[in-house]
Amino acid sequence: MGDSISAGYGALGTLNDADCFVTESHWDSFEAIAARAVGAEVSTIAASGHGMYRNYGGDMTDTMPKIYARTLMNDTASVWSFAIQPQAVVINLGTNDISNGKGDPGTPFRDAYRGFVETVRAKYPGALIICMIGPLLSGTELTTIQNHIRAVVQARNAAGDANIEYFGDVVAQTSDKAACQYHPNPAENMIVGNQLATELRARLGW
Repeated sequence: MGDSISAGYGALGTLNDADCFVTESHWDSFEAIAARAVGAEVSTIAASGHGMYRNYGGDMTDTMPKIYARTLMNDTASVWSFAIQPQAVVINLGTNDISNGKGDPGTPFRDAYRGFVETVRAKYPGALIICMIGPLLSGTELTTIQNHIRAVVQARNAAGDANIEYFGDVVAQTSDKAACQYHPNPAENMIVGNQLATELRARLGW
């Protein structure tokens, strides 16, 4: 579950492109690459520009916790059954909550994140939940979001949920791997995807 990074937004484009949607490629997203590497089926819930607590533009309309249970994002009446039970759930959210000069989303972000992982755990009691962030954030923005996510995961671990972790191996992408609007290009997604695949093998024996 994620935002434009998980959607593969603009992955096949360049920094000079005016339209990133036409170069979107989920096939080249990090999680699709990881799934192919371990031979897993992947299902992605991603909404470009959306966040956990607030969106890229600063509004709080249809953040991920609000649209998560919908079969169709823009249809509030379309309710997903959650009948299919995954072995692993990867959450890559938080970039839009802090980027675009908005600053630290603070406790409201942490509370929203905690509530979301509790919802995910209720839906998928047996799944490994991997919480991560990256690779677009860097510097204080990155460390701020990392600290929030780590705190949520640590609290869940302390409460007895040993099957949730913070995956901190992802580093900020370098300028040579920027696609449309600085989103990860296939080379960057390959790096992150392979890192995630290694973690899935280690944790699940895939």
